[in-house]
Amino acid sequence: MSNKTMMLVIAAILGMLLLTLVSSRDHSRGNDMMGQPVLPALASGLAGVTGVTLRANGGETRLRRERDGWHVADRFGYPAAFESLQALLADLASSRFVERKTRRPENYSILGITDHEVLEIEVSGIGDCCHILLGRRSQGGVFARFPEDDQVWLIDDVESVTADPASWLRPVVINVDAEQIVRVQFANDEASIVAERDPATGDFVLLDLPADAALKYDTVVDSLARGLINVRLRDVREPVSMIDARTARYHLADGGEILVRASQEQDEYWVAFELTPAAEDESSLVPEEARLEAFQYQVVKAYFDAFTRSLADLVKAPEPVESESP
Repeated sequence: MSNKTMMLVIAAILGMLLLTLVSSRDHSRGNDMMGQPVLPALASGLAGVTGVTLRANGGETRLRRERDGWHVADRFGYPAAFESLQALLADLASSRFVERKTRRPENYSILGITDHEVLEIEVSGIGDCCHILLGRRSQGGVFARFPEDDQVWLIDDVESVTADPASWLRPVVINVDAEQIVRVQFANDEASIVAERDPATGDFVLLDLPADAALKYDTVVDSLARGLINVRLRDVREPVSMIDARTARYHLADGGEILVRASQEQDEYWVAFELTPAAEDESSLVPEEARLEAFQYQVVKAYFDAFTRSLADLVKAPEPVESESP
């Protein structure tokens, strides 16, 4: 064997030994991380968090902490669903490394950790320590990696969230108990209906019920006062002109009023609220921080129907007239 060949063989052996040593150290370092916090600075710095940004599939949600709480920057500063955000941050702060996985990008798709599949979460306010990419869930955990690192890990599971801004909006717009309503009036192009609470019985009575009409059931009129119970949104927008809007006016026990405008726009249903307090102070029936009149709200059809009631919804259909036999 020539000296040149011998040198090549020795070099190859040394290269293999070096690769084995580096790999061994890599695995050792990975094993040392098992059970350790994924984002240790977040666990000790939750109180300092001022923002959370989520990105996925080209979408982005920016949550920002202001003096009066958390808001969704991508929805005109509407209040954020704090409970969901709190759960996400708590999970990230407590999550630990479970298992070391691949560092080969060609295997990322198996774990749902490719650039177009991941949910990117960036926490601000406590330095640049908290930036992570989350992939597919598995074995009670979730696959994750850091933006500047090819290594993929299985970590403790994290609250399942999206980067859709609408999913981060505080869901309940208004919640007024039916007992607080003393009078309701619905107006549309056809006619208006008015109902009032009978002080003696506490039941709602439909005013000007046609003599030839019969209610579908005894308590159907009471349902008119339940329209403001736990109204939940799907999305929000800044106020625009609402074409062909119907109205529902609720008179409150404290003397205030809530006017609701409801409009169907193709396959979407939108509502707007106007509050007239009983006095100069804000009515206690509507949360002041909701800034109720500053937005319009997309809702499901059930809420739209509750704000657009008509006489036909309350009375029985007329009996068909049988034609006399010749």
